[in-house]
Amino acid sequence: MKKVLFALALVALVACGKDGGGKKSVESVMLDRSMMMLGERVMSHLHLTVKPSKADAEVEWSSDNPSVAMVNPAGVVSGESCGETYIRVKAGDKEDRCKVVVCQMPEAVDLGLGGVKWASKNIGISSAETSNGEAFAWASIVPKSMNPNPPTPYFTRVEIDGVYKERVSKYCQNAEYGLNGYTDNLSVLQGEDDPATQILGSGWRTPTQNEFFQLTQNCNWFWDESKKAFKIVNRSDANKMIYLPITGNPEPAYDQEEGYYWTATLQGQYPTSAYWFEIKHVHPTDANYDLHTVVDGKRYALKYIRAVRED
Repeated sequence: MKKVLFALALVALVACGKDGGGKKSVESVMLDRSMMMLGERVMSHLHLTVKPSKADAEVEWSSDNPSVAMVNPAGVVSGESCGETYIRVKAGDKEDRCKVVVCQMPEAVDLGLGGVKWASKNIGISSAETSNGEAFAWASIVPKSMNPNPPTPYFTRVEIDGVYKERVSKYCQNAEYGLNGYTDNLSVLQGEDDPATQILGSGWRTPTQNEFFQLTQNCNWFWDESKKAFKIVNRSDANKMIYLPITGNPEPAYDQEEGYYWTATLQGQYPTSAYWFEIKHVHPTDANYDLHTVVDGKRYALKYIRAVRED
């Protein structure tokens, strides 16, 4: 009789995912992200969920190419050099991975704008400073190149009285456009949703609508035909300048003679939209006649980002 009871107990342990020593086996491991972009020398934390939570298994982290990105035993990833690789985590016989793309870091250039410094290049560049870099939806920290069908964060379409309407679940000052009447009175991108902060690190952020206005009003602008970019110069120190390239509209591809850059500022009345900065070379010799203005558009539009920081 005792032998029968022991056998039944052993079967019960196996059925509950335990071995004979009472240890729980790993059912799944999952990272909180499947892809990320990082600047060189920037660190970001991958969070791991193991089920069941009390599973008894050693967690192992690794990088397919440590010269591009490394990971420590706590899941902290550091960008090392431009390129792409996979960070992997394994517990028991279960594994998950995250694709990591590392891009160049910009310099912070003082254009004489009250302590706000502008990045020397767009986010996502691994070549010349006048390259376009990467295109993002508003509030997305993952560029389109890493996700061919990027979702727009906090943005959805719901059926209301037989009609599909756009609604938002964060960054909403108008309950008419909030999902189930949601509002939060947030009017500017927060750090956790700002690609400039998440990719380039603490201190960097996407410029506000007003900061782009200051850029146009308080710096000298010159058109550089060879670079297809505007040269923007500090009025007190001509050695301090940046180039802002004509990017074209990434998707659908049109207006290739214009440049499009997201601001961090929400369109308050219609929060399904945010503001972007638009530039175009119009006058053959005088950049004062050229187009540089802020307009609003849907948050799912793809635009480029030129970051700022305050040191």
